[in-house]
Amino acid sequence: MTTPLEMLFGVWLGWAAFDVVRFATRPSQRSQTIDNFQTVTWFTIVVALAFWVHR
Repeated sequence: MTTPLEMLFGVWLGWAAFDVVRFATRPSQRSQTIDNFQTVTWFTIVVALAFWVHR
């Protein structure tokens, strides 16, 4: 059984892969893609810390 942190990491990996593809295929949206990636990464870190502190 996967833990919530493993699921969260899986979602982050999927999102990162999506952003990498979008970064490569849409040069006009690169700054938006980077901002999006940073937002998702910080959100993932905050949620992971909340899980860790809650345990």
